[in-house]
Amino acid sequence: MKTKTKTIILLLLILFLISNVLVSCSLDGKDEEAKFISNLDKVGDAADYGIIETYLSTEEKIEDFEYLYKLIEGNYSFLEVNKRVNNIDWLGKKEKYIEIIEATENDAQFIRALGHIVRDLNNGHTSILPSIAYEDFYQHYYKYEEKYDNKVLLNEKTRLRYNASDEPRDIYDTRSHLNSDDPAYETDIIIEDKVAYLKIKRMYGNRVELDRNGILEFLRSVKDYEKLIIDIRGNGGGFVDYWIRNIMQPLIKEKVELEYLSFFKGDYRDKYPIYKVKEEHRDINELDHNTLAKLPEEIKDYDYYTINKVTIEQGNTVGFKGQIYLLIDEGVYSASETFAAVAKDSGFAILVGDTTGGDMVFEIIPFASLSNSGIVLNFSSELCINSDGTINIETKTTPHIKVNPIPNEDLKKDKCVKAVIKDRKYYKNSKGDK
Repeated sequence: MKTKTKTIILLLLILFLISNVLVSCSLDGKDEEAKFISNLDKVGDAADYGIIETYLSTEEKIEDFEYLYKLIEGNYSFLEVNKRVNNIDWLGKKEKYIEIIEATENDAQFIRALGHIVRDLNNGHTSILPSIAYEDFYQHYYKYEEKYDNKVLLNEKTRLRYNASDEPRDIYDTRSHLNSDDPAYETDIIIEDKVAYLKIKRMYGNRVELDRNGILEFLRSVKDYEKLIIDIRGNGGGFVDYWIRNIMQPLIKEKVELEYLSFFKGDYRDKYPIYKVKEEHRDINELDHNTLAKLPEEIKDYDYYTINKVTIEQGNTVGFKGQIYLLIDEGVYSASETFAAVAKDSGFAILVGDTTGGDMVFEIIPFASLSNSGIVLNFSSELCINSDGTINIETKTTPHIKVNPIPNEDLKKDKCVKAVIKDRKYYKNSKGDK
């Protein structure tokens, strides 16, 4: 009898524990939004976010969200990738997102809520612009593009919302996103006469020309070295001209010619001349059926595509004869991702480290202004395909030599650098064999 009682108690305890786990999982599954709402009262006021309070009504906020939702639904590139990689059905969470919007009590909470919702897309090129980012783009790019009749960053409601000025504001470093006064590269000698090192921290806009002579001088000084390491770990991108003109053109021994497919959906790009796809684009139905069959299933739902031709002519060669290694990690993104992909596909370099962050792009990333609030969204609207037929943002670029990519201040103890020094499997010997 005692044994039976113990068994019943044990079963009840197990059932209690299971039910607690299930309830906990259920709460965890739905509490992300509830937790966000409960913390809204900790959000500051509009001035803390560099925006002007306009006292939007709940109806106006919902209208702006509905516009954003339809824009993403019709034009965004990676909804299916987000489902596969992050297990998030963004479109399916609409009602939860509306609950968040309805809970906001001022404009600061509203912009914070929009940021939270957009972050669910898990894409570095998709975000709600904070004031400092708006200032950067406005001052250094879009203010000078009025010839394109661009009405996104230049429209009056958006300029008022972000308190835009025709003069840079002292409280912001308006050069931080596109420009810098400091060189974007560092050099070192790992082993005298054998292994040289070039670090590219970011591909800043104004550094393309400013850094060129210094990089070329360094490359010429190490032209007889066995190995050259180019380190782009943590490089979030910038301008492709930086790596084309300052690195590949001086180092390549012959012309590089590659092609990459990009796919687009929706009509938003056609509304603004500045966002129109530059190269000739074709209806998805014009794509060769055999090619389409080899691509991921969702590609058939896109509207049109373009073939991006990457052509790099041999420039002012520095005469480097050794083997080039490119250090990569998940911080490699956007323009630096394109460098990694091209370097691998062309055979320019041996890639060392870990898989990149991806999101190779060839067209301008569009902005959209929400009609009631004037708040700006930038969003990915280009799906690039790797040379192997996979989606770049999903499979990214993988290394030839996989090794822990975490940098070490002492380069001789850096695991990627040590892997390069040790490498003989990929190293080109004097006969040119791999």
